[in-house]
Amino acid sequence: MQARMQEARDYYQSAAPLIAASGQPRDLALAAIVLDLARFNEVSPPADGTAPAPSISSDPQAVQWRELASARAGSDVLANAMLLATSTNDPAAQAEAARRWRTVEPDNLAPRLYDRTPEQQNAFPDISGIKRNDLHYYDQVRWISQRLLSAPPSDAVLAGMTGGDALTAEEWATSLAASLWAGIGMPQYASIDRGCSTQVGALEAARLRDCRQLADVLRNQSDTVLSQFLGMSIADRLADGSAERQAIESQRLRAQWRTEQWGRLSAEQPKDGIPQFVRLLKDPGIKTEQQLVTRILDEANVSQDPPAGWQPTPPPTQE
Repeated sequence: MQARMQEARDYYQSAAPLIAASGQPRDLALAAIVLDLARFNEVSPPADGTAPAPSISSDPQAVQWRELASARAGSDVLANAMLLATSTNDPAAQAEAARRWRTVEPDNLAPRLYDRTPEQQNAFPDISGIKRNDLHYYDQVRWISQRLLSAPPSDAVLAGMTGGDALTAEEWATSLAASLWAGIGMPQYASIDRGCSTQVGALEAARLRDCRQLADVLRNQSDTVLSQFLGMSIADRLADGSAERQAIESQRLRAQWRTEQWGRLSAEQPKDGIPQFVRLLKDPGIKTEQQLVTRILDEANVSQDPPAGWQPTPPPTQE
C-alpha cells in the first residue's frame, strides 16, 4: 500500500508541471489541485500512537500557480469556478473570483454562494435577478478529465491507483474529476438554509419573497440533484396551503425515485456504472445531473415516475 501511495504521489508531482506548462488560467488552477493531491496521502503519526491520518498542506508552487491563475482568469467561468473551489485559505481571492464569474453570468446564483469574506460568510446572499443555479458541474468534470489525460499515468501506476479495478485511463480520469469536484467544488448552502429556515408566517415579507424565489430557482433550474433537493426542502418549508405542499411532495417523490433507481442501476453495472458515465458525459447535450439520470433510466427502460404508492427506501439505522 505504501508503495502504491508513493507511486501516486510521484505521478501527481510529475503531472502537475505538465498541466501548468501552457500558462492558461484553467491549467494553472488544475495543476495546483493536482500538486496538492500529491501531498494528500502524506501521513504523520499522531502523538498518541494511533493510526496515522491523511494530511494536506498547500505546496508553495501550488499557491503560486493559483495566484497566477487568478491574475489571468478574467472572464473564464471555469477557471474562476475552480479557483473558488480551491482558494479556501484566501477569502479575498475567492471573493474576487466570484465577482469575475458573476460579471459574466449575472443571472446565475452559483457565484454568489462562494463569497467567504468575513462580512459575507454567514450573510444571506444577494439574489436580485437570479434565474438559474448553474455550478457548471459537468463542464468542469469534462474539462478536468481531458486535461488529466494529457499527462496520463503509466499502466502500472494506473493499476495501483485504481486498486486493481481495471479502469481504463479515460475511466480513471473521469472518475477522479468527478470525485475532485464533489470534494471541493460544491458551494456552501448553509447561509441559504439558515436564512430560510423559519416557517412562512415568521419571515419578514422581503425575506419570504427572496426565499420563495431561491426555492423556485434551486428546485427547477439547478444542474445538480443536491441543489434541487435543497430547493424542494425550502419550498416545502414555506409552502402556503395543502395544494402547494402536495405539488412539492410529488416533485420530491419523483426525484427520490429517479435518484434511487440511478444508484441501483449503476451498482448493477460493471465498475459501478463508470463506463456508462464516461460514455454519456461525451454527449454535449447532457449538461445537468438530471439529464444524465433521465438517459440512464431510459436506457434501462425504467420509468421516470414512481409506481403508485411508492416510498423511498429508508436510510439504514445505526445500532
